[in-house]
Amino acid sequence: MFPALREIKQLRERVGWSQNELARRADISQSAITKYENGSQVPSYDIAIRIFNALLEEDLRKDRAVSTIMSKEVMTAKNNSKFGEILEIMKKNAISQLPVIKKDKIIGSISETATLNIIDQYRNLSDLKEELVEFIIEEHLPTVPMSAKLKEITPLLRHYNAVLVLEKGEIMGILTKADLLDL
Repeated sequence: MFPALREIKQLRERVGWSQNELARRADISQSAITKYENGSQVPSYDIAIRIFNALLEEDLRKDRAVSTIMSKEVMTAKNNSKFGEILEIMKKNAISQLPVIKKDKIIGSISETATLNIIDQYRNLSDLKEELVEFIIEEHLPTVPMSAKLKEITPLLRHYNAVLVLEKGEIMGILTKADLLDL
């Protein structure tokens, strides 16, 4: 998921590039960048990907610590919570995944993807909502230390929607793909 096209100029300025530099890095014309930024033209999907990849790579090149951009408030689900309650929390807070905790230990995660995958196994969705989270969880999100750099975790975020940031085994934050794109 990439930022909105209207954010090209903002992202370009944040990384400190001129329109010419972005055009060079994305292998397109400077006049095209001008048109995309002022909204008079919409880039093709392939060109939009090239633009955002160039901008994201430059932003990541600065190699900031994960702790500087992670979300510090991490909502969790307890293993003995009812699945329906957790779904309501996720929906209310626009959260796509939650770590699942049992006795202060991370034992897995629950996500929109897991929810969609398991719905087929239940004839009655009311039964699914009453199920305990511990019977529905998937593997837990990858964990990284507070000192991890963005460049180090980018490969993880290509395969997972988020990483948990730990210090001495305690969850200190979470970093999602959306957090990276909000940079």
